[in-house]
Amino acid sequence: MEIQQKRFFEKQEIRIMETKILHKITKFRSQTEITIPYENLSRNIETYTRSKDLFFIPCIVCCVCTFFAFIYRGSAVEINTWIFWFLSALIFGILFHLTKEDQWRIQYQNSFYLYLYQKHPNKETVDAFLTTLFETRDQYLRSLYFNAPNKNIPYELQKSDLQWLRRMEVITSAEFNEAIKKLDELFKQEIHKIGFN
Repeated sequence: MEIQQKRFFEKQEIRIMETKILHKITKFRSQTEITIPYENLSRNIETYTRSKDLFFIPCIVCCVCTFFAFIYRGSAVEINTWIFWFLSALIFGILFHLTKEDQWRIQYQNSFYLYLYQKHPNKETVDAFLTTLFETRDQYLRSLYFNAPNKNIPYELQKSDLQWLRRMEVITSAEFNEAIKKLDELFKQEIHKIGFN
């Protein structure tokens, strides 16, 4: 499945693949491509409001200029100057509010995030994409790490895999407890052996 989102001079494509996500970002003809393995993708979704400071700073500057032009107006030429600054501030303020956009923010790795616009192309498409993304991620991680207990694999490795799956919210706490119980039963005799034979 793939989703394409366009916003002003920015275009992003996110494609769900078998073992990872392919994320392409195009801004002003420069393109960046990132692959994110499912092992690094968190299940936590946060709401994030993104705005362009490109319009906010000129809006503030124009507001300050409007204030001073209004206070110190005197001659006929300067009388209408404050109107120019006021209209400029109004235009930049409108552009700032038009570029504000709610996004979903999904963490991958430590401080890197995957951003998706909440309403582009529409809310239902984005919600369906996120549902498919997390279902695909969970299926892949389950098939790779959530196996039946095996005597040929060290106990600690199997236990740490189960703990990692639980932390990544791939398995429920009931599934985790059941898997740990089966693992403990399989290795019961060996866990109690202490010392040399």
